[in-house]
Amino acid sequence: MELMLSIMSSWLNKLAEEEHSVEEVQCLLRDMKCVGLKPDYDMVKKLISMYWDSGKKSEAIQFVKYLLQTVKAMTEEEKDQDPANHLMWKMSMDGEYKEAVELLFELKNCGLKPKIHSYVTASVTLVMEQIQFTRAVHELKAFGNKGKVGELEAGDLELLDAYQRNLHEKGEQIVKWAIEENAPEFMGLIHEKLVAMYTVAVRGFEAEHHLWQMKLAGREPSIETYDRVLVVCAVEKKLLAVGRLMAAMEAVGKPPSRKTFSWLLHGYVKGGHFEEAAKTLIKMLDKGLYPEKMEITMVLKGLQKNLQKTGHPELYLNICKRLSDAGLIEPCLIYLYLDKLCIIRML
Repeated sequence: MELMLSIMSSWLNKLAEEEHSVEEVQCLLRDMKCVGLKPDYDMVKKLISMYWDSGKKSEAIQFVKYLLQTVKAMTEEEKDQDPANHLMWKMSMDGEYKEAVELLFELKNCGLKPKIHSYVTASVTLVMEQIQFTRAVHELKAFGNKGKVGELEAGDLELLDAYQRNLHEKGEQIVKWAIEENAPEFMGLIHEKLVAMYTVAVRGFEAEHHLWQMKLAGREPSIETYDRVLVVCAVEKKLLAVGRLMAAMEAVGKPPSRKTFSWLLHGYVKGGHFEEAAKTLIKMLDKGLYPEKMEITMVLKGLQKNLQKTGHPELYLNICKRLSDAGLIEPCLIYLYLDKLCIIRML
C-alpha cells in the first residue's frame, strides 16, 4: 500500500509540475480514493505550493476550491487541515497580502467554507496590507512636500480613502464570518489583529471597540496594545476613550506607567492638542513620573504657539511653575504682554 501511495504521489507531482490541467490532478485524486489510497495533508500542501511557486495562481486557487468542495466528514486530526489557509499563507509570504484576503472572499462567495484558521490568517494579512498602504501614503505625501511629485488632489485623496475603507469593511466582515464558525478560542486573536489594523490607520474609535471585544472574548490586551490604542485616541482627541482605557488598565492591575503617559503625550502632540499634552505632563508630575527633556520642549513650544493665538497664559504659567518646582527646568522670567502693558513674573 505504501509503495502504491508513493507511486501515485509521484504521478501527482509530475502532473502539477508539467503543463497538465488541474482537472487531471483531480481525476487522479478521485481514482486514488476509489482504490483506498488517501493522500496525506503534506502531499496536498506540496501540490498547492508547487502551483503557487511556479506562478500558476489560478491553478492553485482552482485546486483549493476542489479540495474544499470534496470535504466530507472529517476525523479529529483532519479538522486542523486547511488547504485554503496554506495558500493564503503562501501568498502572504510573497507579500501578496491583498490577494490573500481576496482569496478568502472568493471562496466564501462560491459557497465554500474555509476553516477558522483562514479567518485568522486573513486578519493578519489585513494588518500587513494596512501597514504597507499607510507607509506608501506617507511616502507619497513626503515626496509631494519636497516637490518631487505633484500635490495630491481631492480626487486622489478620495480614492485613497476608499481603498482604506474597503480594507476596514473586509476586516469587519471577517469578524462576522469567524463568529459564525463558533470557535470562540480564536475570536480574541482576530479582534486583536483588527485593533492593530485600526491603530496603524489611526482610527481610535474602531481600535477601542475591538479592544473591548478582544477582552470580552477572553484575551486580555497587553500593556503595549493599550498604549497603541491610547496614542491614536490622543491624536484624534477622544478624551472619553482615553479615560476609559486608563481606567481599564488600573482595573486589571496594569496602572499607566511613565511609558504609557509618554505615548499619550506624544499622541496629543502629533494631533496638535498641546493643552491636553500639557495636562498629561502635569498628571505625570502628580504621580512622581518625570518626562524627558524632549517631551517638555515639545509641549512648551506648542503652548507658546497656542498662547499667541488665544492670549490665555494660565496653563503655560502653571506648567512652567510645576516644572521649575520639580527641578526639570531652570527658574525663568515670563513676559506677558496685555495690550500695551508688560508684566514680568518670576517662576
